[in-house]
Amino acid sequence: MSTNLEFINRYTAVPGVAYLETPDLFSAAYDVYWYTITKFSISADEVYELKLLDSSNSVIEADYDWVSLQLKSNTSFNESKNTNRPKVDFMSELDGDLEKNTGLSGYIYNPYLSSSYTYGNIQSSGMDGTNLFGSKNVWRHGSAVQINGVRFAPQSPKTINQLEVNMYGVK
Repeated sequence: MSTNLEFINRYTAVPGVAYLETPDLFSAAYDVYWYTITKFSISADEVYELKLLDSSNSVIEADYDWVSLQLKSNTSFNESKNTNRPKVDFMSELDGDLEKNTGLSGYIYNPYLSSSYTYGNIQSSGMDGTNLFGSKNVWRHGSAVQINGVRFAPQSPKTINQLEVNMYGVK
């Protein structure tokens, strides 16, 4: 895989919203996308989730398969696996304290190809209270459809204090 990144856009959430969407992000220009999140704080402790947007920029609420290895400094490691879920979750632990943050990056493969599955991987580091939290994840959407964008959100009804996502195309 080539490793030349081309910056596409920076998306920033308005404080107080429940999610951030990137409509009309994907195109035929790239088969692979890379994103990084360096600012993501929320109103209370929670985990991060991802959903895809279809060709009309509507949220896809079904058919996600994922596996997550959660690495915690205060307890044993945990592996989660789910199939046919309404979202991809357990990607990172989000601490509700404003001074704490998360570092997260991931690849998304073949989103714009309606003849191929969209899949990705994610790695993260962050805090859960005073404890370190890291994760490695792989996921796929189980239907071969055109994907136009992504929705980033904390799981359950929490509000976003700060969220910044940088998106790149890989050439």
